[in-house]
Amino acid sequence: MAIPGVNVAATGMHAEQHRMQEIANNLANASSIGFKGEQAVFQSLMYQQVREPDAAAGGSVTGVYSGTGVKIAGVAKDYSQGSLQITNGSLDVAISGDGFIPIVKDDGAEYYTRDGQLKRNAEGQIVTLQGYQLAADITVPDEAEDILIDPNGTVKAMIPGDPFPQILGEIELVRFQNPQGLKPLAGNLYQSTAASGSGVYGMAGTDGFGDIMQGALEASNVDTVTNLVKLIEVQRNFELNTKVMKAADEMAQYANQQLG
Repeated sequence: MAIPGVNVAATGMHAEQHRMQEIANNLANASSIGFKGEQAVFQSLMYQQVREPDAAAGGSVTGVYSGTGVKIAGVAKDYSQGSLQITNGSLDVAISGDGFIPIVKDDGAEYYTRDGQLKRNAEGQIVTLQGYQLAADITVPDEAEDILIDPNGTVKAMIPGDPFPQILGEIELVRFQNPQGLKPLAGNLYQSTAASGSGVYGMAGTDGFGDIMQGALEASNVDTVTNLVKLIEVQRNFELNTKVMKAADEMAQYANQQLG
């Protein structure tokens, strides 16, 4: 026979395990460029009605409802700005403000990232550290001596013999009506979903889009101290639910022994 108190405590333990997983993931990515912290969101399970409210008593006597525990409702991303780290790398870029850099993987699908660690591949194309091509498809000439990236995303190169920089293309940014609906993937990538809505493209520094900073990277926005404090809370809550489960089981055993 199921013991209600034990079942409720078990849902609490499962909830804290989910919290532990999110906190562990945050701490593991505290040094990941462009990483956005996450937090598990919970909601109560359905209530069991033991007794209906007594309307005849003028509302002074309420009904009796028994809670059945807690469940995970989702995982919320914290899209707040991470600190900007100066690297002076010509192909390091950080977004200061709203927006994602659109990239294209080998499958032809478009993905999005805040990780601005870029490089040139063998063909001179500007790609991500993992080798994914920018949606803008910008190629740097072999003879280029220097690369300049303006705050609006315009990419230029200094070519020997030409006193003026040559414009190579523009790194556009993308933003979403509901970024919480984005699907997080490995490698600090995101994929749009029906919940996030389609991406809106625009030039950096205009219409609410953030600026692009060359020679800088956006650090993870994970607050290590805050997550360590949450870790202690999780441990204590898990222990409390364990004690509740043990107490409920002992009470049930005692009742069975005494009442048959």
